[in-house]
Amino acid sequence: MKKLFLYSPIILILLFSLKVTAQDIISAKDLSVAMKSKNCVVISAQKPAQYAKVHITKSVNI
Repeated sequence: MKKLFLYSPIILILLFSLKVTAQDIISAKDLSVAMKSKNCVVISAQKPAQYAKVHITKSVNI
């Protein structure tokens, strides 16, 4: 949790600098490339029960 807290300002800066909106969709290939970066955090907004069944590897559920 501390790592997520430490990285959250970086994530916010990145999101705002890229002008990412809820409608932006990236390909699976682009996601794969982005996840190789140490500064990338994938956040899942699924319900905990659904997240427990299936989720993107290394994603964080909130």
